[in-house]
Amino acid sequence: LMLPHVVREGDLKEYRDTFRCLKEIGLGGFLIRNLESFSFLKEMGMEKDIRLDYSVYTYNSRAQAFWQEQGVQRDTVPYELNEREIGKRDNTNSEMVVYGYLPMMVSAQCVQKNLNGCNHSYSLVRLKDRMGKYFPVKSYCTSYYSVIYNSLPLGLVKEADEIRSMHPAAVRLNFTIETLEETKEIAAAFAGTYCKGIAVPAEQEYTKGHFRRKVE
Repeated sequence: LMLPHVVREGDLKEYRDTFRCLKEIGLGGFLIRNLESFSFLKEMGMEKDIRLDYSVYTYNSRAQAFWQEQGVQRDTVPYELNEREIGKRDNTNSEMVVYGYLPMMVSAQCVQKNLNGCNHSYSLVRLKDRMGKYFPVKSYCTSYYSVIYNSLPLGLVKEADEIRSMHPAAVRLNFTIETLEETKEIAAAFAGTYCKGIAVPAEQEYTKGHFRRKVE
């Protein structure tokens, strides 16, 4: 279960019984994006059910060691690392995102409210830059924040062999704005490449993120 990017005081308290029930019926764990979520789950004795998302940084070995001491299941390879840096990193307890629209900004402002007024529901709008590119924005009404995503999704389908040589514990596909059919097609393409070694042509245009370049 992926918890919110932004957690304010008291946001998760009403879900205590729900989280316990989900664990009892077989939920594999929680993907957390902030320290507030970690503190909440630790208080419930669920720290061993936690996986860290990219925003809870494990940029270096000391950060990785700290979180392992806390008993979390896995971390996520930071988006800022390039191929050389990931290759030098111990990834055996890390998940690596190989597909998904990467968040460019998490904002406490509701873009939907500022544009057209609050509609009291999750919404998707697009921002257009001076180059004519569109950036999807998802508003999370109950948590009062918006996520601005990149105009192109990350796609490391052609890099499968290289990524396997980095020995991540798992690779992950993040779906956010895709339709059901798009999700099926993308999942099939990546599963064919990563699980079966079949080179599947990707019709969609992708970005490589920082995989081929340093942080600028």
